[in-house]
Amino acid sequence: MSANEPTAPTDDPSSSFDWSTYVAVAIIVLSALWYFKSSRPAKTPPRIIPAVVPKRPQKTAEAEPTGTVPLRIYYGSQTGTAEEFANTLAKEARRYQFKPQLIDLEEFDADELESGNETASLFVVATYGEGEPTDSAKEFDTWLMSPDRATDALKGLRFTVFGLGNKTYEHYNAIARKFDARLEELQGQRLFRRGEGDDDANLEDDFAAWRRELWPLLCDKHGLDASKASADVVERKYRIVWAEAGTPDAEQGTRMLAGHLVNTRVFMPKAPRPAAGYDAKQPFVAPIVVNRELHHNSPRSCRHVEIDIGKSLNYQPGDHVGVYPENDPRLVAALAKRLGVELDAVFALYPISPTARVPWLGPLTVRQVLTQRCDFVGLPRKSLLRLLAHHCTDEAEKRELMLWSDDSKPQPYQGKVKDEHRSLLQVLEEFPSCKIPFDEFVESVPPLAPRYYSISSAPAVHRGQVHVTSVVVEFETLGGRRHFGICSSWYSRMAGGGERSTVPVFVRKSDFHLPRDPSLPVLLIGPGTGVAPLRGFLHERRRLRNEGTAVGETVLFFGCRSRHEDFLYEPELIEMQNEGFLTMFVAFSRDQKHKVYVQHKIEEQAALVWRLMHDAKGHIYVCGDARQMAKDVRQALVKIANSVGGLPLEQAEKFVSDMVGAKKYLEDTWF
Repeated sequence: MSANEPTAPTDDPSSSFDWSTYVAVAIIVLSALWYFKSSRPAKTPPRIIPAVVPKRPQKTAEAEPTGTVPLRIYYGSQTGTAEEFANTLAKEARRYQFKPQLIDLEEFDADELESGNETASLFVVATYGEGEPTDSAKEFDTWLMSPDRATDALKGLRFTVFGLGNKTYEHYNAIARKFDARLEELQGQRLFRRGEGDDDANLEDDFAAWRRELWPLLCDKHGLDASKASADVVERKYRIVWAEAGTPDAEQGTRMLAGHLVNTRVFMPKAPRPAAGYDAKQPFVAPIVVNRELHHNSPRSCRHVEIDIGKSLNYQPGDHVGVYPENDPRLVAALAKRLGVELDAVFALYPISPTARVPWLGPLTVRQVLTQRCDFVGLPRKSLLRLLAHHCTDEAEKRELMLWSDDSKPQPYQGKVKDEHRSLLQVLEEFPSCKIPFDEFVESVPPLAPRYYSISSAPAVHRGQVHVTSVVVEFETLGGRRHFGICSSWYSRMAGGGERSTVPVFVRKSDFHLPRDPSLPVLLIGPGTGVAPLRGFLHERRRLRNEGTAVGETVLFFGCRSRHEDFLYEPELIEMQNEGFLTMFVAFSRDQKHKVYVQHKIEEQAALVWRLMHDAKGHIYVCGDARQMAKDVRQALVKIANSVGGLPLEQAEKFVSDMVGAKKYLEDTWF
């Protein structure tokens, strides 16, 4: 209750006041309080005026848990998808009269999980890297898997798990499977089968199919009637207010353009260092000091970017750097025009409660929010397409968008959106009758996720810097449109001098590290930008060697299209080779009639490779494409173990698998 709200008088028989006296005194006291309060500076939010919002075509509702049956929904997310799915579960839970509580796994309460209160708990978790938990779920993973847990620690827990993964990777949904098994092992009761989504196919459809089975079962177990679920409404969390031109509010929003907006926070270039260090939620805003082209005479582009981190971030060769990108100003302008808002208008979003005094977002300009927060270039999910359909005034367009967003059918979404790589902005342009209000757009569109890069530098060599090696993504879609990567094309624009050269960054630790014993040989395999972390390894081992440390053989297999176009870091690699430090084999795939790839070069050097991986107990590092290259390289190594090592095929496969299990064969791959 607000401190400014009077409480009702108590019925106290010992009171010497009669009612009229009591009321009169109360009025005098309240009037005095009001007078003194109004004489002090008001502690109100910046002066703002209500926005004119178009009438919405469907009912809205405040997203407050109104049900009676408690339900906990835990999520562990790396890019925001698991969190988005958890929010979907919470919204649907309210329709079925549950009272959901959303919990980020980095904020889990062990006592609550072990309390035995039998509250149903849903876990939505993504698998990252080589079967690892997301950053936010690491602490929970450590707690859950600890051998110190009592064998019946979770006997009161009732749970189910949904996992997000990609079948391209070897460790498909490893974390969901691990959590599911461990929760049961600690005597938790599984309410419903584990669900698994495959991002290589259609993650959203997998999730929808799982939910369709989940809710009737959960309702039945809790005495609820699933057939009486409330209507699907748009749950609004925030209301918009616009700053009046020329006021301090508008000036503040304009000043914020000097900083970077990440999630719901604004980070200025001179912001103090967070006590816990910089991370994905509080990145370090760093200047770019070098931004140069690596390709020569090529229609394609690859940028070498050097970021000045000073002493603010720490990393090891092989770690990843997360970069928050910015949208193309031309696309931002096109979107603002499509939404009917002025780029330099200043607004704030407040919690929808009329008593809310602190904004969730703002005051900020439309330009900054669309540039730094809203992901409108990525593929829109079906749930967002359904929201757009509700805002279509043309019935034919509404029907078409509802077809695209049908959870029960892969088509036409697969063909119209995924195959044609159709962005949210392009969908809005294709359906002109969709009149989604600006505030609802900002609230509903996913935030720009950080882009992760394998660091291509070594901290002891490139002091105070982190290096990024990024191919500029540009291609023509099946629909004939040009598609540009958000972050990589941003580097290109910065190099042209048209945009600021500061970026919000943070380091994400990985397990892709050099052996602790530098005397062990290493076999490095990385075509294209897969050479990035291997470059960091090379500089680190070369430094150790130059300082007198015994360093084992260092062998690199690199691949590119042509020696004259995209031989990345050729001068420094040739220099290392000439020093006798590096043995290098390069596959130029298009410099001859037949294609030659790194796996072919590996097979050509079968005797050397077997000696390193078997006789010398060396470590193998593979970086690059997960869809095909990594599989072909692994098959080539199995073939060498069979042909040179003399192992039967089954034992050869086991030999390579054992290297993986012993962390002597590491991959840093993507698709």
